[in-house]
Amino acid sequence: MGAIRFSLQSPLPSIFLLFASRLIGIKAPCLVLLYPENMSQSQALPINPTQAASLSLPGLLQFAESGIVSRTLLSTPTLRVVLFALAAGQELTEHTSSRRALVQILSGACEFKFNGTWQGLGVGEFLHMPPNHAHAVRAGQSPCAFLLTLQSDGEALALAGTDSASEANA
Repeated sequence: MGAIRFSLQSPLPSIFLLFASRLIGIKAPCLVLLYPENMSQSQALPINPTQAASLSLPGLLQFAESGIVSRTLLSTPTLRVVLFALAAGQELTEHTSSRRALVQILSGACEFKFNGTWQGLGVGEFLHMPPNHAHAVRAGQSPCAFLLTLQSDGEALALAGTDSASEANA
């Protein structure tokens, strides 16, 4: 999905609430980021993909009172990093992605459905899902947040060709 461009008086991106359950299977309103005509999507992201940078993830977390907030932190043709915050009781229904997915829980406890069963994951736990693997996620009685990294197969093949020595020198 590409950026939607429109004219704004302000140079900053605006966030709009859009109910999208029928479109993408989310059982809550979701945030849609609309970019001004003179701002590219990469300019609005917290990390410019052409520069080295660090972020404080706790400082970027934003929870909605009852909903799901997602924020793309980095986006390249082969890699996408998204910060998710789910209010208590919110769920992303079962879906698949054509990309490899890596999930790290940052706060609270999330329940993920993978391999056909629900499993609770807490802070510091990590989940790997291969491309096209059916999965879902929900927050229990308290909010949860996680970092999602999506990697295309092209990048996976490039990384598979690296050796231990070159990784140690990186």
